[in-house]
Amino acid sequence: MINRTPVCTKLTYLEQANEAKKRNDARGMGYLVEQGHCFFAKAGTEFSVINVNYPEDPAKWVKIRVYTDEGTAELYSWYGFLM
Repeated sequence: MINRTPVCTKLTYLEQANEAKKRNDARGMGYLVEQGHCFFAKAGTEFSVINVNYPEDPAKWVKIRVYTDEGTAELYSWYGFLM
């Protein structure tokens, strides 16, 4: 069962990951992770919010900038993940 919220490099991949999660499609989610399109952020990962699609709805996407020791990356996740 897929029970974690993915963070993805493009909004398209986040939408695919969401569909895989809805269908409990571990193979589809595995493909996105193996190809480096999505991953699961670790607790405590530092980030800034860049853009929120619709802040009143936690099912909508959010664009974030993630900070790591290797640098920064702009990624997409679900707004509810940040709440």
